[in-house]
Amino acid sequence: LMELTSESNMDTAEIFNIKEELIEAPYEKYNNNTGYVAPCPTITNHTDHSVVQAFSHWTHEITNGTLIIVDCQGGYDKKSNCFILTDPGIHCANPLLFGRTNMQKLGMNNFFKSHKCNSCCKKMGLRHPNGP
Repeated sequence: LMELTSESNMDTAEIFNIKEELIEAPYEKYNNNTGYVAPCPTITNHTDHSVVQAFSHWTHEITNGTLIIVDCQGGYDKKSNCFILTDPGIHCANPLLFGRTNMQKLGMNNFFKSHKCNSCCKKMGLRHPNGP
């Protein structure tokens, strides 16, 4: 959840601020932009993050392999039964998009070298691009 606010200042044009909600759950890294996929459940908090890995996989499939959202990190909120993720990385076939962490097809391939389809992937009917 992000909030965009603005302030008026006599000396300058309007100033915009973006603030992110504090993640109160224990912070964990579920995958990164170089191909790392955390053990499931996580070692420190024993979080089952199968749905986060399936999310990354789904972003690749729904875009016909043109991009993938990775570098998923944040926390699992037990009260609301949801993950709160922050600061993702995006690999995209177009090298001009999404900044210097965009490793393009190499980044996508690295994710799928580490990713093992899980029950969430199977329920969503996702196909591993490198076969079963």
